[in-house]
Formats: sequence, C-alpha cells, structure tokens
Amino acid sequence: MALLWAHQYDEPPPLTEARPDLPPPADAVLAQALAKSPDDRYDSCLDFVAALRSAMAGGPATGHAPTEVDLRVLAPPREGPKQPPHWAEPVFRPLP
Repeated sequence: MALLWAHQYDEPPPLTEARPDLPPPADAVLAQALAKSPDDRYDSCLDFVAALRSAMAGGPATGHAPTEVDLRVLAPPREGPKQPPHWAEPVFRPLP
C-alpha cells in the first residue's frame, strides 16, 4: 500500500541520485516530464526532447530541432480481409 501511496503523491527522486554523471539541470527536466498533473508536463514530446537536449548541453540545445512526423499517412489504407482459400470455404459459409 505504501508503494501505491508513494506513486500517487510523492515526487520521484532526482535523476542524479541514480546517475550522478548527468548534469543537475536534467533533474528539473525529468521532474517536469513526470509531474503528477498533466497540465504541469511538457506540451509535447518535442518540447521534452528540446528541454532535455538543452539540459544535457548545459545551455541552449545545439543541432537540429526534433523532427516532426506526420502520422496521419503511414501506410495506404488496407482493403477488406482477403477471401479464404478455396479449400477452407466450407468453414466460412453462413449457417442456414
């Protein structure tokens, strides 16, 4: 029960406790990403990646911005299910 309580109400430990080799600003970035209230989290994964890059670089992130992907068209629409093989047609016939 204590674990459930902690998960619901306690803040996660700072990342640098487990990874002291990381820069301290990474703690704030991860704390915001894991905020209990969704309103307190990053608006998008792109924002999170940009903040994490900046924290790891010790200043404004260098390099290109995170890539935005249009997920609406990943594959052409599928056609309906294929017809069963001829030898299996008796199994797929409607019942009388």
